[in-house]
Amino acid sequence: MRKQEKQKSLNVRWKEGTRTKANAADTYRFFESVREKNNGELDLDYAVDASRDKKSPLHNEIEWDDKKAGHEYRKEQIKYFVRTIEIIYDNAPLPVRAYESIKVERVPANDDENKSRTRNVYLSTEEILGSEDGRSQLLGQAIRDALAFKRRYAALSELSKIISVIDAEIDKIAKAEMAK
Repeated sequence: MRKQEKQKSLNVRWKEGTRTKANAADTYRFFESVREKNNGELDLDYAVDASRDKKSPLHNEIEWDDKKAGHEYRKEQIKYFVRTIEIIYDNAPLPVRAYESIKVERVPANDDENKSRTRNVYLSTEEILGSEDGRSQLLGQAIRDALAFKRRYAALSELSKIISVIDAEIDKIAKAEMAK
């Protein structure tokens, strides 16, 4: 397992194009407090409930009118903010998503025996990269995304060099995995 170096964050910001008036740093601290209360997981249900507080940085960003939106829609609104908050590290060339979604094992309750043993959760990207399983899942998603990019834009000759690099890097990763 490659140990992820602890990176010092310089700045928290919204991904370019994010539609919000909420402050990114305040929202990041809010999400971190949600994680602290939920064993490191950014629990969407808890985040929605905590956003009801008028002091929450996301309170004014969530649709609270039950005639217009229900709880599941509010969770989607929270997901939008989770997916668009970025951290700029001093030793990284590009901003990094603060949180990623990965599958984790769950312990089923007695009445849950037939339900899936895995569930998707949001964890900090730094934490995911520090875990062999998390890093592997994130790399797998990155490869799927790269292949989707390749399929979508293969007809554009202007992108042929990028597509060649994608192919070469995926081959290199596959060979490294087979060598393990």
